Amino acid sequence: MSPAPDATVTLSDLASPGGTPSMARKFLIGPTQGGPIDEAKVVTSLGAYREVFGAAESNTYMDKWVSSAFNSGVQEIVVSRAVGDAPTQAQVELDGAASADSIIFRALEYGDVGERISVDVDVETTNFILKVYFDGKLKETSPALADIAAAIAWSAGSRYGRVLQNNAGTVDPVATGTPVALTGGADDRASIDETNIVAAYNRFDELGFGEVYVPDYQDADILVALTVAAAADNRFVGGDLTDSADEDDLINEVGDLAFDDPDTRRRLFFFGPRQRVRYEGALVEVPMSALIAGQIARGDELYGPGQPAAGEFVIPEGVVELTQQYDKAARDKLADAGINVVRVKNGKILVYDWITFADQVNDEDWTMLSAARTMMYVSGAAQLVLDAHHFGKVDKGFRLSAVRGDLIKLACQPFLDNGDLYGNTPDEAYKVDVGPALNPPADIQRGRLKAQIKAVPSSFGRFLEVTVYKSTITQGV
Repeated sequence: MSPAPDATVTLSDLASPGGTPSMARKFLIGPTQGGPIDEAKVVTSLGAYREVFGAAESNTYMDKWVSSAFNSGVQEIVVSRAVGDAPTQAQVELDGAASADSIIFRALEYGDVGERISVDVDVETTNFILKVYFDGKLKETSPALADIAAAIAWSAGSRYGRVLQNNAGTVDPVATGTPVALTGGADDRASIDETNIVAAYNRFDELGFGEVYVPDYQDADILVALTVAAAADNRFVGGDLTDSADEDDLINEVGDLAFDDPDTRRRLFFFGPRQRVRYEGALVEVPMSALIAGQIARGDELYGPGQPAAGEFVIPEGVVELTQQYDKAARDKLADAGINVVRVKNGKILVYDWITFADQVNDEDWTMLSAARTMMYVSGAAQLVLDAHHFGKVDKGFRLSAVRGDLIKLACQPFLDNGDLYGNTPDEAYKVDVGPALNPPADIQRGRLKAQIKAVPSSFGRFLEVTVYKSTITQGV
């Protein structure tokens, strides 16, 4: 299970015999019925997800995806709600005598979830009482309120909304007789584009490495923009494709993805087709990325990132059947295009590919997902070292920089011990460079440090290279 955002992480957390405690977090972005639009939330169950983000909706996969991912082996999900450019909060005006301006009760959350709220006003002599209902059930009752200021102060602790002064109104609201519903809430999800998705992604800042999923979106612009952002933060994007029995449809779909550099493209992976799972007593279709998130989580726990969570090593859980089955010729074409296939083999549903979306010919070193994810873990371990020394001393003779290089080597060693890296000795498995060629004196004086790490992922046989940074201003991988 990944640590909480505010947890203290040590290098010993990164590996253990027989597996690697999963520090690769599962990040999820999409439209939800409710929830905050200014921060991401960690949830550890479907019930916890619904408590924060609201009930299931028929026009989004989010609730089904969360259900499937937890059933497949995910332990926690970091969720960020996506909204369009102009989300609004539902509200109701509660007038005073003779329709004079008085107060507004405005839903706390954006979207039509606020329209499930209604408010009732009771009057007691010179005081008034506010009652807040959700789905027709009484949830909150104020004490007797002497004036608008008292109502505003009381609502500061409400889970459902806030009281605002309506224009310059100063008179108390009159009794409503029956609860009055809030109206006008919208999340503007129809306008969601790559800018909105990246804005939602940016709420994951400082939450570590892992995989990002957007199951409701197959748009090329969204996937490219999201992958560019994720690659800068040492993360992968698990993409989903539309469901089709014709493999050429999927190949044409990924053909629309245009990346400026191979470093970004290799941070994306696709799995098809789609799966059908048990959900709320019915058999429903869910994007395959929910299953893969579980495969990755269980594979990391059992074996570490160097072992593909495929074949008989990690048997899929929760999936009942596949929406499509492709013959060998189709599977070969999909693999050549960088698309993984989940298939039925020997009567079992198995993940039977484990590749990234890297160019399968011209960027062959980064095509193996297990190798690429091992380097993600190595980068994350090195970044922990640099972060721990973020305010450390600097020296002209590179002595302290060399110490940090040695600590990065220590951080790499557990991956060799666990078999995620390949070699008989540390020198065969990994190399760390923090020397003056990478770090000129001017950079050292400014508190900047760059570390270049070369490592040989298991079953790969060649060095792959990553670079991590420490800066007094910004940092990234």
